[in-house]
Amino acid sequence: MATSAPEKTAPDTVWDGKIDAYVPGEGPFSPMTVPYWSEGADLDPVTYEVIRHRLFGVVEEQGLTITKVSGSPVATFAHDFSTTLLSAEGEIVYFGPWNQPQVGHIDRNVKWILEHRAENPGIRDGHMFLGNDPWIGANHQSDVIIVCPVFWEGTLLCWVASAMHTVDIGGSTPGGFCPDAESIYDEPLPTPPIAYVEDGRIRADAEDAFLRRSRLPDLLRLDLRALIASNNVAKERMLELVGRYGVHSIVGAMTKVVDDSERAFQARLEKLPDGEWSHHIYVDIAGPGDRGLYPVCLTLKKQGDQMIFDNVGTHPQAGSLNTTAGGWRSSVLAAVNSLMCFDMMYAMGGAMRRTRFDAVPGTIVSASYPGSVSNSSVGVLLGIGLGTVCVSKMLASSEDPELRERAMAATATMFPVSIVSGVDRDGVPYGMMNLDPMGGGHGALPFRDGVDTGGHIWDPVSLMPNVEFVEQSNPILYLYRREQTDSGGAGTFRGGNGGVVALTPHKVPGLTIDISASGMAIPLSDGILGGFPSTANGGDAVSNTNLTRMLAEGKLPTSVEDVGGDLLSLPPKLRNHELAAGDMFELRWNGGGGLGDPLARDPELVARDVEHGLVSEGHARGAYGVVIEDGEVDAEATRDLRSSKGLTKPSESDSGKVPIPRYDRADETWHCPNCDALLGDNTEGYLAQTVTDDRTVEDLTPVNRPTSLFVDPEVVFRSHACSNCGQHVEGYLTVPSVADLSPNVRFD
Repeated sequence: MATSAPEKTAPDTVWDGKIDAYVPGEGPFSPMTVPYWSEGADLDPVTYEVIRHRLFGVVEEQGLTITKVSGSPVATFAHDFSTTLLSAEGEIVYFGPWNQPQVGHIDRNVKWILEHRAENPGIRDGHMFLGNDPWIGANHQSDVIIVCPVFWEGTLLCWVASAMHTVDIGGSTPGGFCPDAESIYDEPLPTPPIAYVEDGRIRADAEDAFLRRSRLPDLLRLDLRALIASNNVAKERMLELVGRYGVHSIVGAMTKVVDDSERAFQARLEKLPDGEWSHHIYVDIAGPGDRGLYPVCLTLKKQGDQMIFDNVGTHPQAGSLNTTAGGWRSSVLAAVNSLMCFDMMYAMGGAMRRTRFDAVPGTIVSASYPGSVSNSSVGVLLGIGLGTVCVSKMLASSEDPELRERAMAATATMFPVSIVSGVDRDGVPYGMMNLDPMGGGHGALPFRDGVDTGGHIWDPVSLMPNVEFVEQSNPILYLYRREQTDSGGAGTFRGGNGGVVALTPHKVPGLTIDISASGMAIPLSDGILGGFPSTANGGDAVSNTNLTRMLAEGKLPTSVEDVGGDLLSLPPKLRNHELAAGDMFELRWNGGGGLGDPLARDPELVARDVEHGLVSEGHARGAYGVVIEDGEVDAEATRDLRSSKGLTKPSESDSGKVPIPRYDRADETWHCPNCDALLGDNTEGYLAQTVTDDRTVEDLTPVNRPTSLFVDPEVVFRSHACSNCGQHVEGYLTVPSVADLSPNVRFD
């Protein structure tokens, strides 16, 4: 299924491969003059604080407007949209607290419009531009972006923008995810930014052409109206602010927000050592019928006041797994924002000035045109997960305790996209993305466990959908929804558990299931510093069940085993699977990764987890080496079991010390965080003198199914432990037959 970069060239107006910020005056640019009103602006501190909070309020109100106007549960519950305020030159000032992996595209759209639309059709007051082209700026075609220039006295003041994952944009599969696509020509049509609103009025021809693609044009029209309303609110608020405080003050405040965030980011970088941190992950199955695994790699290099990310080692673009380099950039920035810009109130422009992306074209996370990218949520979420791991390892290397505590294992990295669709009792078509996996588990922190079903760091105000709302809007019946025992990654601090949901058709002959997911053969939410990954995703369809009889008797199932029948484990890429009335569909989603050696976890915490149903007794023994008898820890049996598993000396780490190997700068050597024994040097690698242990994916947690159900290559989870005390310092999944990769840390 793996494919090399297509030979066909892209249209002239498609992104040229460079991701660095556009510099005004270099290359083609709008003929308009952008005045630097900020020069000479004298803002007192109080006025500046008032204005900057009002500016953030603009992007926040934009998002609230979308939730009130759009009728889509994608907006109401998942908050899969973004809002942004940008300078006249297209530099991000603020973005809203919504879906962060979309925001790294907005500036690219604005700069593209300045380059390619300034002369024809022009950029004027009352215009808005609509686009969904991933090679210009969108995660995939379903993410529609509308940007609006804001003018003051005839001169461009700033830009406001809104983006949203729309309900259906066309393509071979309802919802716009096309698991069998091989190129862009098999998918929803990408549209470069076009003049959608002119002089304050929607262009009927542009809207008709866009809606014609959709299976649900009325809902899509409402989504577009929501984006327009959002921009109108933002535009009105910006003009109110200029009218009250003056144009010099507003532009000066916007400039200062970006400059201040850059200085704060630089100061944070100064507390981090120069060096290199790398990690990898394997993504499964590039399309229906495929049984392959494909490595995706990320390296973070910190040099002075710059961070540089590259994807060297990533597999060539393959089937429907791909995202564009813009999607990769946007996803990694989401991790940078969450972990390093936590006190900057979503002012990412400064950090973006200090962050560079070196993409290798033609790879899974930097696909060359016209590769398939409608499923690019796979690549985007991989970018967030890998970005989280690499940035967290860098933070853990700091001598600053505040930064060390910001390290975090990956949080529910892979959202398993499943679409149910069909025709309801009235003959009206419907389609629904299952949004329950918005309740993913959080990654573990150096001082506490991850939050169970706590959501996603890349969508900080997301919600799981209300069950009654979903049942009211679609002919389905929920059978159960709950947190899933043993689904969080084991560790000194464990990852938060994910969840499981089951449903059945309701008062209709059946429905259709389409799946465009990954992380179902092997886990993708990695642990750090010796922690285990979370569980893999999963989906089962059960036919010929006794469910109808159970419901008639007033009974509800609690698992697929309760309904009997024939169970089929569904693959990550699936088209048109029919679920008949009385059949059952179960979807499981991943939790967060663990942090630190599971054998070093406090046994009493393990016992508490067992008591609360978060961890099973079997998993307590297998992963944590803790023996529970009658609800209590058997201390002697636990000591013996942990010793047999490799931990020969009790861990001396405590919750105030991040268990990262210690680096001795004097002789450039790495040492165990527990007993200080030598692990390796900076040349041979920080794991060179550790002992390794391989276990199967099924051994990581009882929830995981055998990888052989879906993929052919053998997969192992490889742990590196200190040869002296047995403390685990690193763990990762590897596929020797594909590419025997290992992570690395190196200091300059």
